[in-house]
Amino acid sequence: LLIGLMLWFQSSIACSIFTSSRNGKVLVGANEDGAYPFTYVRFQPPTKNTYGAVYYGYSDMQAQAGMNEHGLFFAYAAIPKISLDKPQGPIHCQGFSDLLYSCKTVDDVLEKLKDRSFNIRTTQVLIADAQGKSITINAQGFVEREKDYQIITNFNACTIKDENYSCLRYEKIDKALSSSTPLSVDFFHSILEDVHQEGKITTLYSNVYDLKDNMIYLNLFHNFIV
Repeated sequence: LLIGLMLWFQSSIACSIFTSSRNGKVLVGANEDGAYPFTYVRFQPPTKNTYGAVYYGYSDMQAQAGMNEHGLFFAYAAIPKISLDKPQGPIHCQGFSDLLYSCKTVDDVLEKLKDRSFNIRTTQVLIADAQGKSITINAQGFVEREKDYQIITNFNACTIKDENYSCLRYEKIDKALSSSTPLSVDFFHSILEDVHQEGKITTLYSNVYDLKDNMIYLNLFHNFIV
């Protein structure tokens, strides 16, 4: 299973994920780009001891992204392999799916993960909640949000501060979100459309998540209709 996950992360090479909290709204936008078109949505009903959640991914049922009933969200993006100087702790990757069952906020997630390491070296994850907090995690470390938005694409987010990256999609999203435009589903759709991919690697689906109102707007194959 772990080998399959790592191969899948390496093959999914062009995703764009971003979140922002502004004018009383908390939204997430996500383009899932890849060459494998058999994508699935899976619903997990709540139980007495777990929260309900919805997951997006592929026919192997591994979750690429998800959101629970409290507006806690996560999504993965592939990155070049991170070199680590020393072995890390226990591998913790697909557990982000399970964390939606028991966590409400980013702080809840961080509390659960404090004794574990994220050492899948070819992916990173953006986590956001309905309170407007977000964080990016990869094998190199944690990247906290410093503005009213946060973005990940397919380079190591730990290099953002040094501006040691080259990604036109990131630059387009950053320019859009740095404007004073009020948050709306239409605005996020326009950003997703601007950075969508076509060709062998294409945008398979695009989601806008409203974390406060528990709404998801899904568009298949870059057909951006609200």
